[in-house]
Amino acid sequence: MARGNLFLYVGILLVASLVLTFIWSFSVVMNQRCPSPYNYKEQRKGKAQNRHKNTEKFLYMTFDDGPNFGTHVVLDAFKAAGGKGTFFINCLRICTCETNLLPEYYEKGNCTSNQAALLRMVKEGHTLGDHSSDHMAHNHVGHGFHYVNGRRDFPYFGEANISPIAAFLRDQKVDEELVRRAEMTMAAVKRLPFTDIWRVPGVRAPSSDGRARKVAGAIAKAGGNVFGWDLHWGLHWNVRTRKETREVVGVKSMLAQLRAGRGRQPGKLVFLSHDYVHLRPDTSNPKLTPKMKSGSKDLEMFIAGAMRKNWTIRTLDTYPTD
Repeated sequence: MARGNLFLYVGILLVASLVLTFIWSFSVVMNQRCPSPYNYKEQRKGKAQNRHKNTEKFLYMTFDDGPNFGTHVVLDAFKAAGGKGTFFINCLRICTCETNLLPEYYEKGNCTSNQAALLRMVKEGHTLGDHSSDHMAHNHVGHGFHYVNGRRDFPYFGEANISPIAAFLRDQKVDEELVRRAEMTMAAVKRLPFTDIWRVPGVRAPSSDGRARKVAGAIAKAGGNVFGWDLHWGLHWNVRTRKETREVVGVKSMLAQLRAGRGRQPGKLVFLSHDYVHLRPDTSNPKLTPKMKSGSKDLEMFIAGAMRKNWTIRTLDTYPTD
């Protein structure tokens, strides 16, 4: 009887050993095929591989205060190098709104040229953004400040700027689909003049200007996305002279600043410039000094160089979903 029990115990141990061996072998195979959720080393390795495979770099090229006497040069650069830009525009530049401002606000080009530039922007597939109807002239001309509060300044965005633009485009017999697209992007894509402030899902960059924060908040509450910038080329405010100063950095220096981790979101960089920074030297007004090299070729070379560095040129209407 004792011998029978011994054989039974031995048999049980052998079966148990075989079962355990099978389970261990199966787990090894499965762990190789599908890493355990608790295998953090494998998880980190997989994530790193995915990041390497799926890394994309988006460059959003934006231009403020147009259309103006430099817009044709910028459009020529895009036409030569490829890609599309986002133009933050003011309807006062095409002389269909805000017609009672001081003369200085009508010095950046003339009505006919600016209107032609706007038509090119739309017909050549670029994106329009809302930069207010009067560039906040109702506040800062003669007062020394840019914003008061949301209730006073918010009405200069939205329909006050969009409607005159859309009406002009329709008057010029622009395809209705293009007009509706312009209306949609201007309703969604906003930038406050003078202010690097953001109100975009996933991005909230602080600003020391409490008044501007109130205006940006009002725009966001109404459904708009307020964009600042990550990278700036060429135009600065001279505090001493209280005038705009062109400081055109070389193409190589600008390309060196294209770093994926520099933006508010990884892999995304919002580039800011102004159309009239990129004037051809022989047509600029005021004249460029010999040290201020500028022109369509510089911008064209920058766009092409960014593409060679594997940056994809995008417009800001796709920023939240890219």
